[in-house]
Amino acid sequence: PEPGDVALECVTWVAGDAGDSALLEKLAAEADAFVHSVGLLLDAESGLGGLNFITSGSRSVPGDGATYDSVMRSTALALLSAVQATAKGTERPFCFVSANEAGWPEATQAALEPNLPEFVGRYLAAK
Repeated sequence: PEPGDVALECVTWVAGDAGDSALLEKLAAEADAFVHSVGLLLDAESGLGGLNFITSGSRSVPGDGATYDSVMRSTALALLSAVQATAKGTERPFCFVSANEAGWPEATQAALEPNLPEFVGRYLAAK
């Protein structure tokens, strides 16, 4: 986002570990809506994780052992758990953002998987 963007003034930006349940619960207790947009293009198991430095807008590189499942699916479930634990009887919106199969509207995962590198199948399954 651009500095001073009026549409984003009400958003609280926090740097931290998206798998840290204590941090997530602390933040969830104070929030009225949630967006999970954690992603990883190339995980450590693909052998191509270092290329994230080039392909990632944030220039991030996955840590040792970072998998699609641990970075994307598990962190989404951890956030959802924190939201539920702090709900106090109120409903709050939860949005999961994913680019899974974006641009492939007619393709199904079952049709694509036999023709994809192994790591892409794991990416799609985690999403």
